[in-house]
Formats: sequence, structure tokens, C-alpha cells
Amino acid sequence: MSLSINTNTAALIAHRSMVSTDKNMTTSLTRLSTGLRINSAADDASGLTIANSLAAQAAGIGQGIQNANDGVSIVQTADGALKESVSIVNTIKTKATQAASDSQTTTTRTAIQEDIDKLLEELDSIATSTSYNGMQLLNGTYTNKVIHTGASANESSSISIGNTESDSIGHISTATLALDDQEGSTVELTITSAITGEDIHLEPITIEANNEEANGLGALADKINAVTSSTGVSAVAVVESTSEYITEGSTGSNFAINGVTIGAIDVKNGDSDSSLVTAINDQTSETGVSAAWNEEGTITLTSNDGRAISVTGDLNDVFGEGVEGEALSTVGYITLTQEGSSQFNITATTSGGTGDKITLGDDFTATGESTIAKESIIQSGSVLAAGSVLGGEATVKEIKDTTGDFKLEAGTTLVSGSVLAKGTVIAGEVTTSAKTTLTDDMTVSVGTTLESGSTLAKGTVVTQTFSTDDGAGTVTTYEAGSTLTADVNLTSDLTITKEMTLAEDSILTSGSVLTAGTKLGADVGTSGNAVLSGDMTLETGSTIASGSTLTAGSVLGNDTTIKTGTTLTVTEDMEIAAGSEIASGSTIAKGSHLSGAVTVGTIDDGDDTTTGNVLSEDMTLEAGSTLTSTTTLKAGTTLVQAITVTDPVDSDKEITYTAGSTLTNDVKLTGTEVTLSEDMTLEKGSTIGSGSELQIATQSGDVSLADQKGMTLADISVMTQEDAEIAIAIADAALADLDAIRSGLGSAQNQLTSTISNLSVTKTNVTASESTIRDVDFAEETANYAKLSLLAQTSSYALSQANASSSNITSLLR
Repeated sequence: MSLSINTNTAALIAHRSMVSTDKNMTTSLTRLSTGLRINSAADDASGLTIANSLAAQAAGIGQGIQNANDGVSIVQTADGALKESVSIVNTIKTKATQAASDSQTTTTRTAIQEDIDKLLEELDSIATSTSYNGMQLLNGTYTNKVIHTGASANESSSISIGNTESDSIGHISTATLALDDQEGSTVELTITSAITGEDIHLEPITIEANNEEANGLGALADKINAVTSSTGVSAVAVVESTSEYITEGSTGSNFAINGVTIGAIDVKNGDSDSSLVTAINDQTSETGVSAAWNEEGTITLTSNDGRAISVTGDLNDVFGEGVEGEALSTVGYITLTQEGSSQFNITATTSGGTGDKITLGDDFTATGESTIAKESIIQSGSVLAAGSVLGGEATVKEIKDTTGDFKLEAGTTLVSGSVLAKGTVIAGEVTTSAKTTLTDDMTVSVGTTLESGSTLAKGTVVTQTFSTDDGAGTVTTYEAGSTLTADVNLTSDLTITKEMTLAEDSILTSGSVLTAGTKLGADVGTSGNAVLSGDMTLETGSTIASGSTLTAGSVLGNDTTIKTGTTLTVTEDMEIAAGSEIASGSTIAKGSHLSGAVTVGTIDDGDDTTTGNVLSEDMTLEAGSTLTSTTTLKAGTTLVQAITVTDPVDSDKEITYTAGSTLTNDVKLTGTEVTLSEDMTLEKGSTIGSGSELQIATQSGDVSLADQKGMTLADISVMTQEDAEIAIAIADAALADLDAIRSGLGSAQNQLTSTISNLSVTKTNVTASESTIRDVDFAEETANYAKLSLLAQTSSYALSQANASSSNITSLLR
């Protein structure tokens, strides 16, 4: 190595190292003094970017937590106010329940109403005064509000609080459903649910004034209420009527309610001594109808269970000239209530085609299932098809080889010569008409008598001890519990004291008497009339002899012809199967539904008056019906087609009525015959002319609901018992609305609470991550600084040594 003075390479190296060490010491001292690993972008550009991002995220999360806490405060404020609102509505419901009792007077109901009005004012005050940071929470304006809960855009929760003012909660819809007193009609309702939109079909019910709860509007209301949870619709039957002013006099001896005779009652003006009310109420347990006296001198009849009220008899001496009992008769109506403000969607089908009794002018053949209403009369020679259900007693011609089982009701009489097919279980007492050999085992009931000469076949298990005598002095005894090992001929009558099964091939001799409960093991002919003591099903192949009488309710297993010289009077609705033939002259009662064309018989009663086929109710005729020229259309009938009739004043002129017009006067179809091109409804009072051919329709369509209206809590009134009942329903709906709002707030609070918990964890982790990147590791940095400090000392020493080495050159110059 050469020695030089101008360039001290060692000193330069030592200096460079010393400067570098000094720079590193400065960085290390800065980190130690600030506690940060990154003090400038130069320290770690990428780390600085990440650390700053994490710091921003942590700051945003912190504010999100604060926002969520504000949201919780809003929810708690609203919920606290709603708690008091619920308490107020509960009090309103209690007061409405109090007012719904008729122990209250108008005065006390007025006081209750005043209390309710004040409570409603306070409820509205809470709704308009509850606020947070100047924002009203319960008046319906705080909806779809956003609580930002994250560090980034669109990280938020929403809060909506419904309007809790009295005119915005407790929505219900009410309506009245009336059947226009269609007594005798079968009604089937279909309700479209306001909850699910599903169509709910109710079982049909026949509305009749027959003193039966099952046939009243109360029963229909019960069917509606049975599906309230599915439809949202509830019903109350109101069956009541109020009389005119009561004058002094006496009711007729024929005065009756629901078929129960009340009789002649001496009555004072206004029924001041309650003699009429008392007489009616004495029969309430029988009629289901109670009477109440009114201050106006009238009485109100009320059905206690929703059955129809039918008042008959002479009342004109008490209620005024010309007033009969029918004026107080009513089927009633149903009040409907539905939560929410949606419209009712209810349709009904009412079957009851005839508006009055119709006498057939020709034989009628049913083309489909038909119903003959009670009080109809079916003439002899009529044929009822298999499957028909009798509505009265029928005396029949001989039926041979039945093709289906017969269900015979108790009281049916099977005359001698009838044959009961194998398998039939006897419901009366049957005497055999001929020797019968069993083709199957046969069970005989207690009391059965097996005639002498009968044979118990091998295999029969003996249930009682008996003996036989061969006539030669040999007596054989068979003990109870033994099984016959050979056929045994009875030498005397054997009366069964314990049920016994006769084995196949046993023989019953003529005159054996079989009691109820015996199950036949072969076809058995009858030698005497058998009156059924209970319901009995005749097996296929049985023969019902001519003259047998089948009672109401029997179900035919074969076509049955009514015996010549007899008629069938229908005592209850009767189903006739397709193919049945009802003979000319039969009378079809109001409420019948016939499938097929009906030709109307004469309406001339011999006195030139038309009383036979004058409609007492509206009647719908299907297209294809033909009305003869002696028909009179009552005012109110709406025409479905144009008709031209002879002017009743000037027979040389004609009058034309256009399609779609509603008659304002009675119109007789003089000189013309009308065939309907589409369905048309004849108003009650119309006269159907002799020879008219009717296609009787099932009346159907949308139910006309009267007085449909919506109500809210603000509309509550308890001034009448009926209003108070509605008020209870409104209060229930209001409570449901408030509970729904509180439920939504509870969910929102739970969401915000969970969000706060999650954000707190996230903020901790984000801050820790930032610290890992940004903060200095003091242990590491202290060690690094100690190393740099030592290097600074060594580089200073090295520089001084490098500078000193140049003085060695001077020794060369000496």
C-alpha cells in the first residue's frame, strides 16, 4: 500500500461511517422520543398509508358507536312514551267493557264517554310532544330514519316509528250482512281472508224459522267466528224486532212465537203492567225469545241464541188494525268486524230456487242432484232414484233385487214377503216365511226363537243348555260351552238366552223369530210386517215388498216407486238423486232447488183468482225458462230482454219494455209468451202462469254488505251497548297497533345494541393493528440505539487513528 498525503482514504471511510451512524442515531432517538416507528413517510411509506387508513377507520367506528348509542336513546325515549300510551288504551278498553253492560244508563255511559275523551286527548298529547333533539317521534314523521353505524358509506340501520295519534291507530272495518229474510234458504259463505288472501269456504247452513238454534243466523255467526284467526273477520248475530205502540186489547188465541202458543193475553195501553212481556218471557225456555218493555210503550223481542223469530197469530187488537204476527217476525242480521281498514270480501251462494209452492203440470225428471223442501207433496207413481234421501214416509211398490244397500231409518215397516239379504243386521223383529239353509255363519241375538224342526249344524258352539227328544224316549242334552260334532235337529222351540253363532248349513224353519242384532247368514224372507226398532242397512239383493213404508231419512239403494193411491208429504228437506221422476200434480215447496225444467200446473182455484203460484219471495229463473201469457211480472222486476205486451187499457195497442229496464208497475204478459235469454229474477208477488216451463236457478253472487265503514280509536263511542262492543274491538286493534310499533322498536334497539357490541370489538382490533404498524418496539429500538452509539464512538476513534497515520510520513523526511 502506498502512502499519500493528499488523499487519506482511511479517514474518508471512517468519516462516511461516522456520518451514517449519526444519521441512524438521529432516527433511533426520534423513534425513542416519540414512541413511533413511523415519524415520516420516509420511515415506511406503505406502512404509513395502511396505518393512516386504520386510524381513519377506528375514528369512523368510534363515531358510529356514538351514533348507535344516540339511536338507542331515541328508541328508549319512544318506547317509554309508548308504554304509557298502551296503559291509556288499556284503560279505554276497560271503560268500554264497563259501558258494554246494560247495567249502565245513558247518564253513566255519558260519564264514561267523557273519561274516554280525556284519555284520548292525553294519548294525542303524548304522540305530539314526545321528541328527541327537536324531532317528534310518535306523530308519524319519524319514519325511515337512518342511523349511520359504520366507518364507511352506506353502513347504517333504519328506524321507523308509526303514528300513535288516536285517529291513526285502532283501524277496524264494520258492516252489516243481511239475508233479506230468505227463510228456507241454504247459505254458503266464502270469505277472502284479509290476512292471507286465502278463500275460506264455510259449511252451508239452512236458515229457517223452525225454533232451532242450528238454523238461525247465530249458527252462521258461529261458523264465521270459528275461522276468525284465519280471516280476521268476526261476527255477531242480531235477531230482534220492536213492535208498534201497544194499545189496550187482547192478543188472539192463536198468538204464538216459534210455534209455541202464547195464546190470548189481556193487555193494557203501553203494556203498562207488563202482562204481554211476562207472558212471552214465561215461554223463553221453549222459544229462545225474550221480551223487553220500552218506555215508548212498545216491546222488543230478542232471540237469545240467534235463532229466527217467527211470530204468528192475530195481534191487530193490540198493535193496530191489520197487524199480524208476521210483522214481528225476523231472521235478523249479522254485524261484521274486521281488523284493519281493508274492505270486506265475502260472497255467498243461497240455494232456494222457488219463491213459493209450485204445482207441476207435467212429470219432472231430475237431471242432477236436487233438493225438495219440506211441505212438498210428491204424488203416487213418482220414482225416486237410488241415492235419494227421504224427507217423509213413503209407501212403495215392490222392489226386486236391489242393486245397492238401503239405509232404513227406525220406524220403517217391511211388509210380509220382503227378503232381507245375507249380511243384513236386523234392527227389529223378523219372522221367517220359509225354510232357510244358511250359506254362512249367522249370529242370533238374545230373544230369538228357533222353531221346532230347525237344525243346528256341526261346528255350532252351544251357549245355553238344551235337550232334544227323538220321540222314542231318548233325550239328549247339549251343555253350554260344547261344540256340536254333528248336525242337531231341534224337537222343540229354542229361545236364545245368550247370543249364539249358528254354523254354516244350519236350517231355520218357517216361523222362526229373529230379534234385533241378528246378522243374517242367508237371505231371509219375512212372513209378517217387521217394524224397525232402530236404523238398519239392507244389503244389496234384498227385496222390499209392495206396501212397505220407508220413514224419513232413509237412503235408497235402488229406484223406488211410490205406491199407487199414496202421496209422500215431505216433512223435512229431501234429497232426490239425478234420474228421479216426480209425477204431475206434485207440489214443490218454497226453498226447493230443482235440477231440470219444471212445468207449472194450473193456477186457477175455480174462483178466477190466481193464488196457486204467486211468489212470496224473489225467485231467480235460469235462461231457457218460458213464461206463459198468464204470467204477471211484479213491479221492481228488472228485465233481461225486451218484451212486448198487450195494453191492458186498449187491447188494440201494444207496449214494449226494453231490456235492462226495471218495471214500475205490474205487467201481465197478455198475448205473448217469453223465453228468457239469460237469468232473470222475478220480484215477490209475481204470478207464474199455468204451463210455464221453469229452469229454477241457484241464487248466487256477491253478498250486499250494508253500512260498510272504517273506524279508528278516535271514533270510539260507548253511548249504546252495540257501540261499546265495537269500541272494545277498536281498543283491541289499537293495542295491536301499539304493540306492533313497540315490537319494531324493540327489534331496532336489539339491532343497535348488537351493532355497538360488534363495532367496539372491531375498533379495538383496528386500533391494535394500527399500533403494530405505527408504534416503535422500545426493546428493539433501545438495543439498536446502543449499537449505533457504540459505532459512533468506534468511528470517531477510527477517524482519529486515520488522521494520525499521516504523521508517519514525516519520519521519512528526517
